[in-house]
Amino acid sequence: MPSIDDFINHCWADAKEELRQLDPAFVSQFEHTVQLENLGLMTPWQLQADQSPKQRLASKWHRLLETCDEFAMQVSILRTATTSFIADSKNGEIPKVEAGMRFVYHGRSWVIHAEALAERTRDVINKTIELYIPDSKVGNNVAKRHRDSVYTQVTEYIKEQRNQYVHPSRALAKGITQNNMWEGCLALGITPPMKFHQFVFPVDGDKELFRIYDGLIDGTEQVCARIGSILHELEDDIIGYKAQYTGK
Repeated sequence: MPSIDDFINHCWADAKEELRQLDPAFVSQFEHTVQLENLGLMTPWQLQADQSPKQRLASKWHRLLETCDEFAMQVSILRTATTSFIADSKNGEIPKVEAGMRFVYHGRSWVIHAEALAERTRDVINKTIELYIPDSKVGNNVAKRHRDSVYTQVTEYIKEQRNQYVHPSRALAKGITQNNMWEGCLALGITPPMKFHQFVFPVDGDKELFRIYDGLIDGTEQVCARIGSILHELEDDIIGYKAQYTGK
């Protein structure tokens, strides 16, 4: 199954090959440094401090590499949010109320991180098309098709996850409204911060954990898998463009 890592590795390999065409001696020198590093004789950073390429990559390459770097970081953040969700909840050294607050925090923040990853994916698509498909008309059509796929396959899926696992308060609030309970909450002084701070994980969290956590684990993998497939299809379109318009 195509993955996000596959796409990023392909970008890095293409960029390195482009650099090799511009300055083969520079690339060879750094590759030799890796061999020296394995022997404990030098690090690539020591060489980089003293050497610069005779010709740098085009700015479009730099923009794509930077966007891919931020994209990969967002993938890591999303995965970390998922693993931290269970780790903090089950950490017996954390005070009970704080464990509950962290439980709520990680559950809600997952949506933010997932949506940010979808946005990063759209950025990667734009920068990739800008580099690989110079024909703006063709490029715009290809980019739009894949950005639309991100929305329908990823963003809409995240919304479903949010409603099902992370954002049940909308149904709860609707129930309170229908049952005329808001006035009673007001009279009792039950504020949102008060309700939030009263969530104690060992009391309320165990019954919520399996309902939410399993969904977020699967949700994270689904989001990453769907993005990986979209980027794989993007690469196929680029290969098709090269074959049709450049003969490569």
